[in-house]
Amino acid sequence: MCNCSPLLNAIDAYIAKKDNDLTGQLKRAGFVKPQQMVRDIGRLEDGIQGILQDEIDYYAEEIRRAGDIQSFNAPKVKEKDDTKSKLNGLFYAVFGGHMLTYSNAYMKTVEPDLTVDRLSQRTLNWTERWSDHLSSIMQDTSINEVDRILAAGMHDNKNIHEVIADLMDSGAINSYYRARQTAVTEMLRVSSYASNESMMQ
Repeated sequence: MCNCSPLLNAIDAYIAKKDNDLTGQLKRAGFVKPQQMVRDIGRLEDGIQGILQDEIDYYAEEIRRAGDIQSFNAPKVKEKDDTKSKLNGLFYAVFGGHMLTYSNAYMKTVEPDLTVDRLSQRTLNWTERWSDHLSSIMQDTSINEVDRILAAGMHDNKNIHEVIADLMDSGAINSYYRARQTAVTEMLRVSSYASNESMMQ
C-alpha cells in the first residue's frame, strides 16, 4: 500500500493552481495513464465550469427580467433550470468514455495480451446512477446558494443590481475551485473504478 500523502499534497496544489507534480505523483501511486488523466481532468473542469457559468447567467437574467426581488418567481425559474441535465450528460459521457480506456490500460499492466472491449453491466449501471446523483448534488448546491443570496437581498433591502452582483460573485456557483475540485475527484474515482473493472474481467 502506497504512502498517499505526496499524492494528496499534489492534488491540493493542483486544485489551488500552485506548482505541483500531479502527473508524477499519480504515476508513483500506481494510476495508469497519468498524463492523460491530468489532461482529462482539465477537460472535465472546463466542461463543468462552462455549465456552472451558464447557470449563473441564467439566474442573473431571470432576476433582471423580474425587475425586483419580490417579483422573482423562484419556483418557476428553478423548474426551468437545466443545469442538472447538462451536468448529467457531461458526466455520463466522460465517465463512460474514460472508464473503458482506463480499464483497458489497467488490464494491459497485468495481462498484455488481453483487451477490455466492453464494460460490464454493473459498471454501466454505476456510471448512470453516479452521473445522475452527482449532477443532482451540484444543482442542489447551486439552488441553495441562490436561495441564500435572495433571502439576504430581501433582508438587507438590496436592489436587483446588488443581488445580481452578489450572485455573480458567489463562490458556490461561479467557482473555478468548485469545477476543478470536482474534476479531480471524479477522474480519480473513474480511474479507481476502472481498476476494479479490469480485475473483474
